[in-house]
Amino acid sequence: MRVFALLLSSYVLLSNTLYAADDKPAPSLQDRLKAAALDKEPFTLVVEVSIKPGSIEKVEKLMLDAAKQTNKEPGCLLYDVHRNPETPGKYVFLERFRGVAGLDAHLAAQYTKDLLAAFGSESSEPVKIMLLNQMKQNP
Repeated sequence: MRVFALLLSSYVLLSNTLYAADDKPAPSLQDRLKAAALDKEPFTLVVEVSIKPGSIEKVEKLMLDAAKQTNKEPGCLLYDVHRNPETPGKYVFLERFRGVAGLDAHLAAQYTKDLLAAFGSESSEPVKIMLLNQMKQNP
């Protein structure tokens, strides 16, 4: 059965491994995409991150570098970073990839690894990742 619902999960990033609240390794994004039958089509990720007050400037530099580089990746359709002006340290990433291959290439890039490592050490709460697919209109 094809899943068209939003899949929302909270994770903590520790040493580049995502863990669910029960301390069991969470399914990879690739596994989640396959389960939602989205592994061969474009998909969107909405990532919410909260950064510790003393780390904001350092992590923002990594975020902006990752955004600049990621938007040049052939498998990336969109990669935007948004800051909450009312709550310092709160960010939302809008990421759209052509498919799993684009995500895999993105996750293998050093700037992405550097950013994920910073999330692991500088996040003040679990990183939230929402997986979305675009709804299609009937002809």
